[in-house]
Amino acid sequence: CLRAAGHRSADGGAQGAAAELGREEAVLAHPVAAALLGHYRAMAGYALPAAEAFVEAAKLAPDETYAAAFWYEAGCLFQDKHEDERALAAFERTVAVDITHRSVFVRMRELLEARSAHDRLATLISQRLARGGDTETVAGLHVAQAALAEQMNDNVAAREALRAALALHPDSRDSLERLARICLTDELWTEAEGALIRWARLERREANLRFIFFSLGDIYDRHIRQDARAEAAFQRVLKLAPADMVTLDRLASLYQRLGKVNEAVAALQRMVEVEQNVLQKRDLRLRIGSTLELMGHAREAEQAFEQVRRSAPTDLAVVRALASFFERQDARPALAMHLNRAVGDYRRAIEIDPANPANWVALVDVMVMRGRRDGARCAASAALALGITEPQAGQA
Repeated sequence: CLRAAGHRSADGGAQGAAAELGREEAVLAHPVAAALLGHYRAMAGYALPAAEAFVEAAKLAPDETYAAAFWYEAGCLFQDKHEDERALAAFERTVAVDITHRSVFVRMRELLEARSAHDRLATLISQRLARGGDTETVAGLHVAQAALAEQMNDNVAAREALRAALALHPDSRDSLERLARICLTDELWTEAEGALIRWARLERREANLRFIFFSLGDIYDRHIRQDARAEAAFQRVLKLAPADMVTLDRLASLYQRLGKVNEAVAALQRMVEVEQNVLQKRDLRLRIGSTLELMGHAREAEQAFEQVRRSAPTDLAVVRALASFFERQDARPALAMHLNRAVGDYRRAIEIDPANPANWVALVDVMVMRGRRDGARCAASAALALGITEPQAGQA
């Protein structure tokens, strides 16, 4: 029977050879004959019957190495026909004997990844790592192990795997980046610092360098107090992106904490220059005054507030900010002068545009701050006569 099938195959008829062998029931009782039947069926395009023949061959094989090879052939045929469960079952039998057999690891990994079978995939990768291999292969397996651990929200395992990968490939930019980001997430500041520094030496992309140095600045500023390094790291970010508002903000706060007045003000002034939004720009200019006040420079703070007031004399937020400053300084005469001046500014603004409710609201509020409640009520009544109702809220 085997000889006849061989002749048929030699004549170019794999289909005929498969038919010749398939007629003999005894074929499926012998591993070699069953495997040959599987081979001919596969050549003839009968994938699933071929896989069944290899399964029988594997079950009959007296040697586990041969059995593993037959299971592998069956698994490949099942996979090609999208019989994934049967393919996985066959590949598992091969893996149990030799996980390095041909492409069984790659094929089984592909099937498990498609199913998001994370636990089974983790076991598979661990089995493959146990067999070892060249540096490139083992490092790649550790990286895959780390990626899987991240998907499973197991940052501890991910860090361990990345450390193992970096022990083999110390200059892997991708592994250093992933380790740094995980350590930042887990608030492991010392390890994050080391990974970020190593990553910075290898990184060339500006966006990533900005992230690295900002992260280092944050670590040195808030977690591992090293002020000089924090300043240097934030300055590195600004060399790459001079208009980075978040970094300028952090640098201004750092300088304020360190008592570096000129540097803090310079950082805030740079923010004013960069900011496009008018209201945000105003708030930053007011922040300069507040910063100077907090750092013990009351005269310079008053000048900063006054400068903002001169540019926007009827902006109620500015008027209130300067009034609050005078109250904190217990400068009663200056406060009274400021509020009287504000009342005059709002009256002039109302003369120009009496229909603008904002000026009426501000006038009422400033009169209340000045302690002139009768005047506030008169202003509110005048506004009501013009059909403006908002000023009443200012008397509350």
